[in-house]
Amino acid sequence: MNLWNLVILITFLISGIGGFILLLLLENGVRLYLNSQLLYWHVEAGLALMVVMVFHFHCYPGSLNRILGVGK
Repeated sequence: MNLWNLVILITFLISGIGGFILLLLLENGVRLYLNSQLLYWHVEAGLALMVVMVFHFHCYPGSLNRILGVGK
């Protein structure tokens, strides 16, 4: 497996699953010590995902061009 794919997968899982759990806890009115820790890691993983995305698009501009439909 490509290293970039693994990094993106891990950060997405932490951010995505953490956000979903936070949403469920918030909607049900559950307040735990876990909420603040989960929110912290959710934000940290989201920021890491953003940095990896910017670096990835910088190193592989062809993938960004395909996403945006540039050069067709």
